[in-house]
Amino acid sequence: MVCKALLPFAECQVPQPSTKTGSKHSTDSLYRITEARETNGTATNASQNWKETFSYDRFGNRTTFTKFTGTTQLALDNKTFPSIDPTTNRFNSNQGYGYS
Repeated sequence: MVCKALLPFAECQVPQPSTKTGSKHSTDSLYRITEARETNGTATNASQNWKETFSYDRFGNRTTFTKFTGTTQLALDNKTFPSIDPTTNRFNSNQGYGYS
């Protein structure tokens, strides 16, 4: 990437990859991301590189999260997707997180 400073902005030239990819995201009514994906190319039948989906509780915490590499769903653990106690809006215990 080549950038030149033009205060208060910078102008950058980003090299383009030799293979074009497509990206898309979707949001809910509060403009929170509910889905993000990248594909090989921009055609409607282009193969998927990765995809993530999200949903949220009333506090804005993620309640579901799925992650795919290609079309294979990846396993999640308490570090990458901790569970939240809905009555306190805090992490549930024994997940490697603490409060002080």
